[in-house]
Amino acid sequence: MKIPIVVLMLVIGGCVSVKTKSDTINIKDQRQAFKGYAFCNCVAFALPKDSAIQNDISRTAYHDISIYQQDAYNLVRTAAKQISVSIKPSIIGDHENKRAVLMDCMSFYQSKYLDILVRSLDSKIVRY
Repeated sequence: MKIPIVVLMLVIGGCVSVKTKSDTINIKDQRQAFKGYAFCNCVAFALPKDSAIQNDISRTAYHDISIYQQDAYNLVRTAAKQISVSIKPSIIGDHENKRAVLMDCMSFYQSKYLDILVRSLDSKIVRY
């Protein structure tokens, strides 16, 4: 049985990914993914290496879905590490000198500082 050339071209064409005008990069989505990457790094740096967070793949997933140049990842990772080491133990006695890692990393995630940093890295988004 012969398959018409047009049908064959449609099937092959449907399997090939081609960038079109509708495939434009959504800058806001990229920024949000990058901020998620920053948050995950903050948490990972702040918690012990043997904690369950070290087995979580969120950091890698955010890295994979965002499309920045490598030096941008390095800058954000450095900022996240600086925040994580600055997290102080609670002064409230009932908290047993523990740190509010998630709360402080979420504050970092929501901060103007991170917004400005991520915006400044728009030029580091890889455009195909």
